Amino acid sequence: MRRMGNGDEDLLSRRTALGALGALGAAFAGLPATAAQANRPASALDCIASPELTAGPFFVDERLEREDVRGGTTNPAVRNGVPLRLSLSVDAVSGKGCEPLAGAHVDLWNADALGTYSDVQGAHGQKFLRGYQITNRSGIVTFTTTFPGWYATRTPHVHVLVRTYSRNGNVTHSFATQLFFEDAINDAVLAQPAYRPHGPRDTRNAHDPFYSPKTLTKLKRDGGGYAGTLALGIRIG
Repeated sequence: MRRMGNGDEDLLSRRTALGALGALGAAFAGLPATAAQANRPASALDCIASPELTAGPFFVDERLEREDVRGGTTNPAVRNGVPLRLSLSVDAVSGKGCEPLAGAHVDLWNADALGTYSDVQGAHGQKFLRGYQITNRSGIVTFTTTFPGWYATRTPHVHVLVRTYSRNGNVTHSFATQLFFEDAINDAVLAQPAYRPHGPRDTRNAHDPFYSPKTLTKLKRDGGGYAGTLALGIRIG
């Protein structure tokens, strides 16, 4: 297991005007670059870096390129959890302005409905709810995961790690953050059957030591689950 170091929330606010990203999920993969660019958030004009937050102790570099990170397991805390679709647009922020960050590796990982991560704790050798995508020319990636459960001292959250590489395979930039959700939605999800065996959570958003409203991801109902979008600004120079 590769453990990431702790980081501080040392960058400025999340970009404000998100706007519509357009169709979620695989629909982006079929868009030509110009159409995908048209669906990027208006916040791309703000050029403000997102907060950097610790990746935490549960990152494992599995190198699993996949959009749906729920695959490859029969774990009921994954299969029976509430579906969550996330679309992320990534911009490089520098002194020259901002532009879509194409070709970046974006890892996403989170706990299952009972607050357990794969390949650590008691789930060694399993790879559920982990995967990466590579941003397209418009800086967009999409994932389908299971809405995360809670564990001690933490509110439900999703981890994101963005990395860029040189031609010889060395990491040139690395940015970690965490996505959070409104308490009312957390409460509704945690009341569902797949989550109830873990009992009531011990931490709400305001008391989570890593919570940041700057990465609060607004969700809407999407079939039997939820969907949301977030724009991330990565400080490059």
